[in-house]
Amino acid sequence: MQSSKREQKSITESVTVLLNRLDPNRVEPGGHDGAPWDEYANEAHSMASLLINKGSITVDQIDAIWQKWFSEPLSVVVGATQTEQFAASLNSLIGPAEQLRVFSDNASLGPKVRAAIMTNDDMSKLTLERGVAIRQRWGRAAVQVGGLQWSIDDRPLALILQEARSSLPKEGRHLTADLYYSVLQRSNDDYGDAGRDALRFLLGEDDWEGFPGRVPLLIGQCLHVECAVISAIIERHDDAVTWSQFQAHQPGPEVEGFPFPSAITYTFDREQHDSVLREAQAQI
Repeated sequence: MQSSKREQKSITESVTVLLNRLDPNRVEPGGHDGAPWDEYANEAHSMASLLINKGSITVDQIDAIWQKWFSEPLSVVVGATQTEQFAASLNSLIGPAEQLRVFSDNASLGPKVRAAIMTNDDMSKLTLERGVAIRQRWGRAAVQVGGLQWSIDDRPLALILQEARSSLPKEGRHLTADLYYSVLQRSNDDYGDAGRDALRFLLGEDDWEGFPGRVPLLIGQCLHVECAVISAIIERHDDAVTWSQFQAHQPGPEVEGFPFPSAITYTFDREQHDSVLREAQAQI
């Protein structure tokens, strides 16, 4: 299998994301009080190498890799069913095309093709929740964040991205330290305006000036997009909407941003996605 360095890096990042989600050793990689984001780097590299060089990976190969590093097969640690599901997720990172899922980053497929081959079961579900608790380091009390919080497949987006912060360089980690407030704040002042603008951008009704195609999603404690923001590229298709290329940045298109791992990508059913946004428009 021939892969560019960019594709190989993307596959390795995607394997790392999947391993961190599975978290067999319960060490919460990238979490506030957890292990580093790359805690499973050795295992991820071995699994990615098989995917890149052989085009697939089996449960037996996964067990052998885990046995090498932890002296017991992965199927013993998490169970046979979860290991089989994990193997299927890994293999879906490569292809064939009909196996590709929401976290695929195969550069040879455009977003329209990826969206077209997905079924409703493959797609993520967007919801909005009232507030989320963000755990703090050093035993400090959790921060209860208000506003309407983005949740994807029942996980707050703020938590997902906070867990991924350790993959950023030092400057990026510093910038994103408090970027866990939703841009959707219930207010009649400028805070509310920013949320209403974001909903219009997500619905394809307007573009963010200076950042066409991007939408601000999470902001800092100042509650102003102008302070700093985490945004994503939004691609709307006939039946699907994709959020990808999450990035933390300050205002101004000329300012360098800090991208999150490319595997953090979500595709939603357009009707479900838009219905949530329309309901939110009535609340802010």
